[in-house]
Amino acid sequence: MVVILVPGLRAEDLLSRDSYLREIVSRSAIGWMNTRTARVPGQTRDSVEAACLTLGAGSRAAAGSWARQINPDSLARLVTVNSHLDHPVSVGLLGDMLHAAGRSTQVFGGIDTDVPSDSVKLVAMDRAGRLDEDQTDSSYWAAIRSQSEEDEDPLLSPCGLQTDMLKSAAHFARASFSVMCFGDIERADRQAPLCLPQLATEHRNAAVYRLSAFLFEPAVASVDSPSLFVLMAPCPADSAAEGDRLAPIMMWGDGVEPGLLTSGSTHTPGLVTNTDFLPTVARYFGITPPNGLVGRPMSVVPLPGRTRFQDGLDGLLGRPIVSVASTPNPERWAEMHDRWYLQSRKQSVFGGLPTIQFLIVLASLFLAARTRHVSLSLCLLVSMSALPLALLVLPPLSPASVVGSGVLLGAVLLLAAGFAWLRPGAAARIAAASLAGLIGVVVLDLVSGGALLRQAWMSYSVMEGARYYGIGNEYVGAVFGAMMALSLVMLSDRAGRWPWVAAAWLVVCGLIGLPQLGANAGGFMGAALGCGAGAMVWRQGGLRGRDVAVLAILAAAVMGGFLAIDILRGGADQSHIARALGGGSVPNIAWRKAMLNGWLLFHSPWTLGVLAASFGLWKLWTGRGRAIGANDRMLCGAWTGLVVGSVALFALNDSGVVAAAECLLVAYAGFSLFLPIMDSQPQISEDSAS
Repeated sequence: MVVILVPGLRAEDLLSRDSYLREIVSRSAIGWMNTRTARVPGQTRDSVEAACLTLGAGSRAAAGSWARQINPDSLARLVTVNSHLDHPVSVGLLGDMLHAAGRSTQVFGGIDTDVPSDSVKLVAMDRAGRLDEDQTDSSYWAAIRSQSEEDEDPLLSPCGLQTDMLKSAAHFARASFSVMCFGDIERADRQAPLCLPQLATEHRNAAVYRLSAFLFEPAVASVDSPSLFVLMAPCPADSAAEGDRLAPIMMWGDGVEPGLLTSGSTHTPGLVTNTDFLPTVARYFGITPPNGLVGRPMSVVPLPGRTRFQDGLDGLLGRPIVSVASTPNPERWAEMHDRWYLQSRKQSVFGGLPTIQFLIVLASLFLAARTRHVSLSLCLLVSMSALPLALLVLPPLSPASVVGSGVLLGAVLLLAAGFAWLRPGAAARIAAASLAGLIGVVVLDLVSGGALLRQAWMSYSVMEGARYYGIGNEYVGAVFGAMMALSLVMLSDRAGRWPWVAAAWLVVCGLIGLPQLGANAGGFMGAALGCGAGAMVWRQGGLRGRDVAVLAILAAAVMGGFLAIDILRGGADQSHIARALGGGSVPNIAWRKAMLNGWLLFHSPWTLGVLAASFGLWKLWTGRGRAIGANDRMLCGAWTGLVVGSVALFALNDSGVVAAAECLLVAYAGFSLFLPIMDSQPQISEDSAS
């Protein structure tokens, strides 16, 4: 297996017309790799050293410029620094596994500029820093460029260094697992600020051309078969855009068909993670990796071919109406990156708009106290109730620019608010339609593959790498808050419906937690406990301590069933919780969730949403709610379920602050609009409800 690391490789480098790289891409499996490493305070970019260590450890690791030279002191520091993270990191794990299986390791090349570096060894070395063949000495792999009159090349190499391809090819793939680092592109990037723009561009283009020519050399093509080649950038280039965490990766050779790379970590064609690299190497060599690793082996999804219908439509119109690439190409490769990066920018800008929602709550509380401004308060609440649905369905319809998408989002929210302004009496119906639509769209999206949730503006981000499929905590909170608020409308005139309403909500909770669909264990537990508590009050008029214990046991039993299904699915498709059970790291997951939640509590704007919505709901309850709820168990049930569920969502999720905030914000908007409906209905006593 040959791994070619190309630090600095960007999406636009793939589009060079005079590059041999295009020929290799056409017969490769291509994709993009999320390169997130361990979070380090004050660090805005993932370092090359941390990226290489993550590849070799199979877990997001931390390292700095002090790890450019691998020696006993830097090795000891690597172990110490990574032992203080909130998750385990085994320095040199890949090298240990290969050596234990009788495989040899080799590393050559580097990314020297003004400072020598052999950090590429972090990919393949064992815990003691050993390699079977180490050729990272710059005097071996790089040649000083002659600047005399005999130099026929008009381009001077940055720092006077250029990878010596002849020496590299002579020692290519002399071990079972070989890692070559082609540092010319990264070197050109680092020296670009010291050059004129035109010369900097020429340096980079020349480096890309040398890379593609080397890949097409007979020395590479003639490596003894079967051989698997992996070309990738360990992390985004220094010249990449802010927030870009995707690096190109491609495979060709032994057993690899053209297509898109994916893995059980992402469930997304064309997307893998850096923690998937180690399990992929282990599978290729038939090695069983340690239990508890978060990564999954990479696999290939074939690209779709053209259908007979498309061919017939093209013939009828006399021109191609739909262009489908049946083989990978650089344009498609780069377009995937650009699409995900644009999507992540929109998610970063809009992202649920927690500060806006916080201000809406404060404004509605202020305006509701003034009779002549009640209509404006209704408009604000209607727009807030429509926000989660708008953030879910608008991304596929939005323009490419962030500004244009913001204009579209604002127009939709203003439209909802405008209807409420023109017809204040219909405000509750508009909000009910928005919340019901949210639940319905989320359910349909989960059972059909989650295409909308993957790109929703209030959702997880491909760049952040926190979640790639299923439902995130933002929408778990919004859906649960919508369920509790809609319960007021659905049960306001017919309390006898409560068993059907409770059953429907529990089905939605099941979809949230099912590993094949929502895959959100904490979200399921929180929502199920809330719905169960509400159902208990609807059934018997109150909630006792033993009822809470019974609910917890039932929810845990269902969760246990989900985990049993998850474990039976096999390692590649299992969720992180099922894999943690196998590795014995469940306490570590619980500790990480608690630590992240505690950090968010004091650093996230969502905390303001929790405080404002909680205060608003308390005002509603002490004002109108308590008087109605004294004789109406339907309202008491919804209120009890909301309190229990929001507390459980906060406690059981790693970003529980976000889940609880969105739940309470949506519920505040709904309860504010729906309580008048309860007030206008005949009060339902316990006898009439039963």
